[in-house]
Amino acid sequence: MPSPLSVLTRNRDFRYLFAAQLVVFGADWFVMVPLLELLPTLTGSGVWGGLVIAIDTGITALLLPYAGTIADRVDRKRLMIYANVITVVGIVLLLAVRSA
Repeated sequence: MPSPLSVLTRNRDFRYLFAAQLVVFGADWFVMVPLLELLPTLTGSGVWGGLVIAIDTGITALLLPYAGTIADRVDRKRLMIYANVITVVGIVLLLAVRSA
């Protein structure tokens, strides 16, 4: 039985996809963690951090059924590339903020 990591060593395209997703998910968390640390400092209340997480989860839950339908109808490779580029642009814009 091949090891679960053998897909990374045998399949170049999957290796690139895995690396790209790792960068996007990592960047997302590198923005979320400081944001959740900064919000109580700026507002004096932890409620805003909970609200950010609730909104993030709610938006995902609301858009997921529609995203599945779109993913079934368009080229998945192009969709993933566009989604990752949009995510990176949004994260870079957030990283460019210097003051609240």
